[in-house]
Amino acid sequence: MAVKDKVDAGEKLADEDLSFLHQIVEDAKLAKPIIDRHPEYQGLVAQVINLYSEISAKALENEQAPSASAGTD
Repeated sequence: MAVKDKVDAGEKLADEDLSFLHQIVEDAKLAKPIIDRHPEYQGLVAQVINLYSEISAKALENEQAPSASAGTD
């Protein structure tokens, strides 16, 4: 949740944050067969996917936002 808090505060993601999110995607790919066999976890997976989507969208928005220091030279 720290990554979500960071983007919600308008911060840009550091390389470590991006690596963490990438690892989540890779782990999800590996977990897919398990999730397919255990449908009781599909709700949890849906929540994780939704959280990832929210973080990604907000991170992109933050990257595209003009910098607060832009034009103050």
